[in-house]
Amino acid sequence: MDFYLDFEATQFKSNIIAIGCSCEYGDFDCLVRPPRKDHITPFITNLTGISKEMGKDALDAEEAFNDFFYWISIILMDNPEPSFFHVYGDMDKIFLEKTAQQIVDKELKKQILTLAESLIDDSIKVRKYFNVKSIGVHQALSYFKPNLSEQTHDPLDDAILLKDLMDFIYISQPPETCPFPEKEAHKPEPIEEIIIPKKNYYIKTRHSNDPKAKPHTFYSYKEAINWAWSKIKHNHPEAQYKTVEKKVVKAINKKTTYLGWYFDKINVEEENLNE
Repeated sequence: MDFYLDFEATQFKSNIIAIGCSCEYGDFDCLVRPPRKDHITPFITNLTGISKEMGKDALDAEEAFNDFFYWISIILMDNPEPSFFHVYGDMDKIFLEKTAQQIVDKELKKQILTLAESLIDDSIKVRKYFNVKSIGVHQALSYFKPNLSEQTHDPLDDAILLKDLMDFIYISQPPETCPFPEKEAHKPEPIEEIIIPKKNYYIKTRHSNDPKAKPHTFYSYKEAINWAWSKIKHNHPEAQYKTVEKKVVKAINKKTTYLGWYFDKINVEEENLNE
C-alpha cells in the first residue's frame, strides 16, 4: 500500500500545521494547531492559505496524529499489505522530527519518529527520470499534464499531485532528452584515457632536491606507477589508483615532478647512439 504524504509547517520552528495524505482507498486532510511558543506567520499564510486563526481552531498535534494513524490503521485493516510512505524532498522528515518533540504520549511520539525514518523520498526517482538537478512536483507533473492548474500548496492537493506524478513515472519510459533543459543535470566528463606508449625505453627517477637519493629504474610506465602507488597508499588510503596513474604519466610526459621525484624517460636507441 502506497501512502503519499505532504506536511505544511511553521516558518521558523518547523512544527507541523497541516497533514495531507492520499492513497488509492481514500484521502486524509487535517489542520494542526502549533505550540503556544510558535505561530503561523504571514509568509506561511500567503503560501498555504492557512491563517493564524485557522491554526488556533485546529486539533493539537497529539489529537491530529492520533486521528491520522487511526485512519491508516482502518485502511490497512481492510487491505492488509505492506505499507510505504512517500514524500517529496527531505523537509517532511524534519517536520515530523520537530513535531515529535512536543508530543507527550511516548507511544505516539515513537510512531511519529518511526514514520519519519520510513519515508521514501520520491524526488530522487523523479530527478533521475528527467535527468535534472532539481524540480518541483508541480512542474514535473506538467510534463504529463500540460494544462495542470496552478499549485495551491494545500497539503492534500500536493499529496495527490505526488501520487499522480509517481503513477505516470511507474508506467512510462523516461524521455530520451531532458524536457526541462534549464534544469538538466550535467553529465560527468568522460575520464581521460591514458595511453601508455610502447617503446624501447626505461624510466629512471631523480629526486628533485636530494642529489644523493638513490634513483629507481623501471622498464615500463606500469612499474613506475605501481612504485608511486606503493609510496602514497600507506599515508593516504583514500587516494585513487587512477589519480596516481594520471599524475605519474603527466610527470613523465611533461617532465615535471611527482612525490618529489622526476621520472626521466630514456630512449634506449638514443642512449646507444650517444655512446
